[in-house]
Amino acid sequence: MKQFHAIKLLLLLAVSVMTAACNSDNDLIPGRRPTIEFDTPDGVYTVKIGHELRIAPLIGNGEGASYEWTMDGNIISHDRDLIMSWPRLGSFYVMLTVTTPAGTASEEARVDVLDKTPPVIDFAVPESGIYILPDQEYVIAPRFQHSEADDGFRVRWSVNGVEVSNEMALRFRESETGVYRVKVVAENEDGTDELNLEVNVVDRLPRSLSFRSPSLLEKSTVRYTFAGRPVVLRPDAFNIDAGAAYEWSVNGRKIDGVSGREYVFTPVAAGAYNVVVSADGVQASVEVVCVDATEESRRRNNPASAYPDKVWEYIPAPGQFIGDYSSEGGMPESVDTPEAAALWAKDRMDKRLFVSLGACGGYIIVGFGHSIPAGKAAYDIAVWGNSYDSSNEPGTVWVMQDVNGNGRPDDEWYELKGSEYSNPLTRTDYAVTYYRPAGTGMDVEWSDNRGGRGLIDFMKSYHDQKSYYPAWITSSTYTLYCTRLPENGVRDKVTGQWHTNAFDWGYADNNGSDSFGGTSVDGTGQCTGLKISNAVLADGSPIKLQYVDFVCIRSAVMQQLGILGESSTEVLSVADYSLVK
Repeated sequence: MKQFHAIKLLLLLAVSVMTAACNSDNDLIPGRRPTIEFDTPDGVYTVKIGHELRIAPLIGNGEGASYEWTMDGNIISHDRDLIMSWPRLGSFYVMLTVTTPAGTASEEARVDVLDKTPPVIDFAVPESGIYILPDQEYVIAPRFQHSEADDGFRVRWSVNGVEVSNEMALRFRESETGVYRVKVVAENEDGTDELNLEVNVVDRLPRSLSFRSPSLLEKSTVRYTFAGRPVVLRPDAFNIDAGAAYEWSVNGRKIDGVSGREYVFTPVAAGAYNVVVSADGVQASVEVVCVDATEESRRRNNPASAYPDKVWEYIPAPGQFIGDYSSEGGMPESVDTPEAAALWAKDRMDKRLFVSLGACGGYIIVGFGHSIPAGKAAYDIAVWGNSYDSSNEPGTVWVMQDVNGNGRPDDEWYELKGSEYSNPLTRTDYAVTYYRPAGTGMDVEWSDNRGGRGLIDFMKSYHDQKSYYPAWITSSTYTLYCTRLPENGVRDKVTGQWHTNAFDWGYADNNGSDSFGGTSVDGTGQCTGLKISNAVLADGSPIKLQYVDFVCIRSAVMQQLGILGESSTEVLSVADYSLVK
């Protein structure tokens, strides 16, 4: 996000300073400069060729204002609202300038003039399907692309073949159990789209327990550890009764005194342990392998480079630089597999170019040709970002040892605790699911494991890729896990500009007390120093590590910041700090 908007923000600040300098004290009214907010989320409008479009922005502090609309440097209107027909196909940029005795504000909008605007229906269907109880209301509210571009737009809903509604959303409720076939059809003069769903009305919602894998690509759930090192076992619970008691066993022996969802298992001897947990009539199992080795025997010495020798996974969340083919985003269209994405990210980092992790949960995993030692220097790990005083997009940092000795990042991840770890607003064990949009240029919907939902806004004014959803994620949904930090975005009530404040310490792409290098202007050269001694287990207790072999950075803030878009951690490089010259 920052790279793209830094120059624009500097220009806006410069304009603000010049405006203040050119007004006398009598003419300038402090805190009353006009503000402009377009009546679409991203300032992009769609209209059919030859049709009339009305752009009606919301103007703040507009007393005594004059208005000027320009396109291609030519004045096209002095009215408050822009009303005009569009005779040519293409994308057109219009600038509104509002001037009052207190100052001037300008904002740009984009108008996409299309030949055909057939509707597209987009609805995020849970991967597990839709299940509800009898007489429970479930609102099915799709998003309809191009619903505003044609007066003839209409919607028809049917349930089991019977038409039931013409509203934009369907309030579904049935008293009898069974599978109900729901169909929605959207039509306008340019075409038709339809969506078919199944809604399962059941007496009891489906339940499950499961143990997650260490990453999206590493599918094994086997947990590896050394003798005497604890492993925190906490299954994901789906529709388990809140008051249910959990029963744990190891190799068939029941564990007394443990009835909660979390069990800390500490093997004392090498071997494989089958751990089973059950609750509310369902169960899950996981294998814990205590390796026949010591921490010191797994250490890899003789470093050849301070920097990673491989990017193992580049799995960003959706975001404005994902799939961006522009010179700034730099991603070629050939990046359509996880392997190609990892190679692309490695090449970018070798050149000290930013790699965006997208919205909350997006991550990159790097591996080194040697073990990074703990405590050998002031910091152990260096992560370069591009944060500066008013622009911070913090990412959490996680570390792993190659406990099983296979050279892959399939062992235990430990979070490096930062300043916000104990903040009541920080959400640990956070999971967010992203849904592939049905059409091009559409927002990406998300839901989380706390009942939250939202959108990653598609910023059409600034990006023209087909989608923010990663092309190398072939499934229609994917779920990412992280620690979600508190929102750090603040909007200036006078200028309308967004600022993202830094947290104190412990995060990548964050201009905190452990940040060095860089400038307060644009973040060039900014770096964060991390300490392995801050590593914690999943239950928050400290874990003493002599070294680490893999580092993972995860985007950790979920927020939309107006024209700046989503918060997205950016990484330019990672290094063994003790070897950085």
